[in-house]
Order: sequence, then structure tokens, then C-alpha cells
Amino acid sequence: MGRNARRKKIDAAATYAMERKIFWMTVTILGLVADIILPLWWALFSTIPIIFFAWWVAYRSDWF
Repeated sequence: MGRNARRKKIDAAATYAMERKIFWMTVTILGLVADIILPLWWALFSTIPIIFFAWWVAYRSDWF
């Protein structure tokens, strides 16, 4: 394995780890905000859009 291939593999692993952290931080923060602001059932139902939004931010938006 060449030097560039090793570097790309390390970069890919670091990017994947950062994306996971961003995803879970977004889900946690938005989930807590929904729990505080919304009534119980609204907060529970808002979980699916929160997860979708967090997935988009972390994996699809290319911000990170």
C-alpha cells in the first residue's frame, strides 16, 4: 500500500468519525430543544424529522 493510499484511508476514517459526531450532536441538541419546547407527543413525533435533518447535515450537506 502506497503512502497516498494510506493517507486517503486515514482521511476517510477521520471524516467518517467526524460525520458520526456531528450527526449525534445534532440529534441530541435538537431532541433536547424539542423536549423542552414541545408537548410530549409532539416531541416524540418530531424525532423522525430531527433524525432526517441531522442525517442531511452530517452526511449529505458537504459542510464538514
